[in-house]
Amino acid sequence: MHAETASGDGLHAAAVSRDLRRAEAEIDGADVDAKDDVGRTALWHACSIDWANGAEFILSHRATPDTTDRFGVMPVVVACLLYT
Repeated sequence: MHAETASGDGLHAAAVSRDLRRAEAEIDGADVDAKDDVGRTALWHACSIDWANGAEFILSHRATPDTTDRFGVMPVVVACLLYT
C-alpha cells in the first residue's frame, strides 16, 4: 500500500519507518504537507501503518488532516479502513 517516498524527503521516510527521532530531526523547516509521487503526506503514511505517536507528532506541527492522495483517500480514512 505504500508508495515510494519522494527522494530525499526525510519526514516521509521517518513516517514510513516509524522513526520518531528522525521525524523530530526532519520537522524543522519541512513542509509537513509535502506529497510523494502518489500524493501521500507523511501523515498519510503514519496513519497507514497505525503509527499513532507519529501521526500525533506530525499533526502537532500543523499538518493538514484532510488532505487527500491522488485517489481521494485521507489519512484518517486509511487508518479506519486498515485498523478498525
